[in-house]
Amino acid sequence: MALSMTGYGRGEAKNASAAVVLELKSVNHRYFEAVMNLSAPLWSLEHKIKERLRSVLQRGHVEVWLQISAASLERKVPVVDTALAKQYAAAFRHLSKSLGLADTADVRWVAAFPEVVRLESRPLPVDRIEPLVNLALAKAVRRLLAMRSAEGKRLVADIRQRLRGIRRVRQEIEVRVLANIRQQKNERQKANTAGARPEAELKNGNTAPLRCDVTEELVRLNSHVVQFAKFLTSRRPVGRALDFLIQEMNREINTIGSKSMDAVIAHRVVTVKEELEKIREQVQNIE
Repeated sequence: MALSMTGYGRGEAKNASAAVVLELKSVNHRYFEAVMNLSAPLWSLEHKIKERLRSVLQRGHVEVWLQISAASLERKVPVVDTALAKQYAAAFRHLSKSLGLADTADVRWVAAFPEVVRLESRPLPVDRIEPLVNLALAKAVRRLLAMRSAEGKRLVADIRQRLRGIRRVRQEIEVRVLANIRQQKNERQKANTAGARPEAELKNGNTAPLRCDVTEELVRLNSHVVQFAKFLTSRRPVGRALDFLIQEMNREINTIGSKSMDAVIAHRVVTVKEELEKIREQVQNIE
């Protein structure tokens, strides 16, 4: 079943170190295109995420949002200012010597002074986040594909209904064309009997084409409709093929309208063109 290019997917994953939320939004596009919205520490994951999406999506503009809670992006680590500690220790030794006091300073005593030991935030290593990102991405892709599939089914159902309408109108045109052909043949026979054959027929040995004969165009139109319906059952990307068939069907129906010179057929041609335009709009969303 054909897939829509419109969809949304969200995936979440967390452990003791981090919590990840990844969102995917897909809309129609002629080719595959992924736009990443990642913070600087996660830029190294951009290529892997794009390749994963490219492996399951052939067409569509996909926007990716990756969110990690602020606490998850950093960790607190103790940092020792050794130079400052040495200065404190030297100052205490100088003070004790100057006052004639025993030097009772130890490491813990020196470390307790301001700025000797402090906590600093350090980014969480990407390799600790990547497994969570992969898990969240897998969930988001699964939900995106499910929505694209559901939307695709709705599009296909609408298109099939319109194709049935086109087939019905095509049959009406065919009936009208056959009636016109019979009428023209009868008129020719009467003209031949009366000895008033048209000049064109005299030159061509009574083989001048009938003005309203669009049988070939009707046959090709029907063939395109059948092929179009067949493509809708494919699980492969078919959007471009469908777009091509829409152009071909429009070409045939335009030729039918210009050759038939019949008001009733002209009205039917307009109906088919309107339906083809609505189908074309739907096809723009099919992968």
